[in-house]
Amino acid sequence: MRATLLVMAKDLRQRVRDRSLFLLALVVPFGLAAVFSLVFRGIDAQAAPTLALADRDGGPVVTAFAEQALRPLERGGVIRLRPVADEREAREAVERGEADAAYVVPPGFATR
Repeated sequence: MRATLLVMAKDLRQRVRDRSLFLLALVVPFGLAAVFSLVFRGIDAQAAPTLALADRDGGPVVTAFAEQALRPLERGGVIRLRPVADEREAREAVERGEADAAYVVPPGFATR
């Protein structure tokens, strides 16, 4: 073990002399941090997607899905929820750009 420590100390002294230690310890990490900050710039500033929800069933399953899954996400600012009457209105909302996606629950969904 003592021999290993001596080899490590010699290697460290050699790296300090040729300045590669500074390159590996400072320049490379800060360079990578700069590259990642450029790549991921603005990723947290993206707008929350709007989801249209057409509940044609009105059953407890869809109500629970909306209230226990979608509404907490909406309150957290992760999504925006837009209630619509039917599939046609949901499609139009997506086509007009008022919604990014839609959930359409058909009548009788809870009984299936």
